[in-house]
Amino acid sequence: MSLKDKASLIFKPSRYKSGKAYSFRGSDVTVSRSSVGTRVNAEGKIEEVAANMPRINYDTADLTKCPVLLTEKDSTNLIPFSVDLTSWNANASGTGTAPVITSGFTDPGGGTDGCKVVFNSGSGTTSSDESQMYLTINSQPAGDYTMSFWAKANGDYGKILVRHAGGYLYTTIVLTNEWKRYEVTENMSTSSVIYASFAIRRGLSNEPLESNVECYIWGVQLEKHTKATSLIKTTGSTATRADEIVNASSPITGARGSFYFNLSKMDTIGYGTTVPTIALYKTNTTTGAIGLLDNNTTQGEMRAMARINGSLYYYNTHFSAPNGVKMCFVWDSNDSETKAYKNGVLWGTVGVSFTQTLSDGLTLNAATRENFLEYEEVLVYDQKLSEAEAIALTSYDDYQELVDRNDLTWESPTITNNRLTALKEL
Repeated sequence: MSLKDKASLIFKPSRYKSGKAYSFRGSDVTVSRSSVGTRVNAEGKIEEVAANMPRINYDTADLTKCPVLLTEKDSTNLIPFSVDLTSWNANASGTGTAPVITSGFTDPGGGTDGCKVVFNSGSGTTSSDESQMYLTINSQPAGDYTMSFWAKANGDYGKILVRHAGGYLYTTIVLTNEWKRYEVTENMSTSSVIYASFAIRRGLSNEPLESNVECYIWGVQLEKHTKATSLIKTTGSTATRADEIVNASSPITGARGSFYFNLSKMDTIGYGTTVPTIALYKTNTTTGAIGLLDNNTTQGEMRAMARINGSLYYYNTHFSAPNGVKMCFVWDSNDSETKAYKNGVLWGTVGVSFTQTLSDGLTLNAATRENFLEYEEVLVYDQKLSEAEAIALTSYDDYQELVDRNDLTWESPTITNNRLTALKEL
């Protein structure tokens, strides 16, 4: 018997309809989002889906991989023309000429909304010789902003400059001949108007740029986050993608169980809360729960937690996992402690007996939480798994997956037990 045969709930993204993603066993997952959203479909194209439609998302780098359930907090694209770049302003200074922007080219979404941009800074070699396209964004509060876009060179290679909230701070983007999404995060120290721009200019320190660059640009986005989120298309004004709220019923019937989830991505920009993002719970998440919540002091990190009869306990220190994580919580009222397993090892314990029955619900992305999650699989067991079973469930299938998940460099296809063991400790 496999470990999955024991599970009372098995969710792996596959079949879906509006408001629901179907589980293989147990209750289906409900998805609520009061706006349209975008996803990568099975053909690798970026497409817009209707409000409340689950976003079953594919990996453009490898479409043979199983899809994930994409869940994100709300976000606003401050760029009013994300696709039609012919509505951007174009100007020049010195020997430069204003960029020529032409629409109607193939885009990463499979349509013809891509724009070709021809920059020319002329014969001058100073920083005053510039060719620029830009938009002026109304005054925004201080903070971190991320500008993202898809681009490619009309040829093998090209360099352009990008700037936005950082004022006169420029970032050089090196383009290839393939569509790729780029993102640039800048900080704005005080509230101000934002000038979002693409340009070439000569004479910048340590930035040798060509005087003429032809490229394609599509899907420009500016968000008040430290990370880019999925594309939010705009056609003349700003647009907001609403919060995704994801829930299911709990199959737990007694004061014991096991809760496993496999995330291929776990990003968070929230902190300072005791409300979990991911949890099995009793009555509500402040009465009894097991799962993850935003770290209370540091952005970008989460903590494994247990809420036992209203008291909050942590399993271990906070952690980040932008490339994903496999976790499993196990508990039984007959034990004096509950345990959390992470990436193939016992990761943390809470020295308190868990006496509650977490039968009232399962949340996979709670309302108002500031997280961006991609679910590969969720399993809930109405029984306590053994340590060997929890370790097996959270271990990686092979050496390459382990290397990729920890954002390490591939060294050799050779697989050895001691190398696997060392990587599991990360």
